[in-house]
Amino acid sequence: MKINLSLREDFNLIDAFGMLDQAGKGYITPGELHDVLNELELILSVDDCKMLFARYNREMDGALKYSEFTDSFMPMDQHYAR
Repeated sequence: MKINLSLREDFNLIDAFGMLDQAGKGYITPGELHDVLNELELILSVDDCKMLFARYNREMDGALKYSEFTDSFMPMDQHYAR
């Protein structure tokens, strides 16, 4: 799903993150991710959202920042090549 989304001509990560971070705090929580994705009819369970956070939330603080969000869209081979 993320590959198809990222290949769309009208897709950019800043706008995508802005849709999730509706309060403009600079981070999102698992609950916010769950709520917004479900509003967009991309049905994920709360556990799925927590699993995404467990993988990409480097500081393990429950707040996924923009830099961590962008990492979730990078292909794994580029992620480790840095």
